[in-house]
Amino acid sequence: MEIAVAGSSGLGAVIGVSTEPTALLAALPAARPRHLLVLAPRHLERSAREQAHVVVAAHPEVRVGVLPFDHHALTLTLIGAAVLELRGTPTGWSEAGEAVQLVQQSAARSRSIVWHPRVLGLHRPVPSVAQSAASLFRAGGYFVELGTGGGPTRGARGYAPDGDEGLYVAGEAPPLLLSQLGETAPQVVALSPEGSAPYLTRGSVELCGLAGPSWAPLAERTCDVFATGRPPSGCVFCGTGEAATRPDSRTGPPAAVPVP
Repeated sequence: MEIAVAGSSGLGAVIGVSTEPTALLAALPAARPRHLLVLAPRHLERSAREQAHVVVAAHPEVRVGVLPFDHHALTLTLIGAAVLELRGTPTGWSEAGEAVQLVQQSAARSRSIVWHPRVLGLHRPVPSVAQSAASLFRAGGYFVELGTGGGPTRGARGYAPDGDEGLYVAGEAPPLLLSQLGETAPQVVALSPEGSAPYLTRGSVELCGLAGPSWAPLAERTCDVFATGRPPSGCVFCGTGEAATRPDSRTGPPAAVPVP
């Protein structure tokens, strides 16, 4: 199984996919995988599904599953890379259904954070009138955690370190952001996330609080079609199993979105 991420330039074995309709098809390796798992930020779900249909039309033998998350592409790319590194290891996975569960477990515990020097022009979440007014005069710095429903939090009060996660940033962080992270120094990742999203503004910086998939998957059920382990939400590659409910935050498992 291979993992691709919509809106990412890719990292290691993770396939990066732009928003071009044939980007996923063009990015497939010459030795086409039997299963392809596409991780997508929520606002790119439709684009990812359309690209998956292009792959299936060209290569019907490839089973494609699309999982949308309330995470940005940086976090999803790091999750995908961490899961792929566990392929064939004693505490990792050997088949596609187990890998899907490890992705879901890591996504439920990880955080996608966006730092804004100013909140002018921010559409998701909508800043307060006071925050917008303050941004007219100076760059104060604001943090937003995707998928929580909370608004922008100002400055040093906006980031609370979590001892169970590693902090990552795509590219060099500006001095103001580093000062507001306190003693937590992020690791720099050579990755280029997408340039536009409803949660981004000019000068925004994406950060990932990564909680890796460091525990065994919970594969207690079997897909009736592929004989692979599957989570309770169903097999993402064929849609069999119980119906899944789309969550309102990153804490719940995402809905299975098979591509016929």
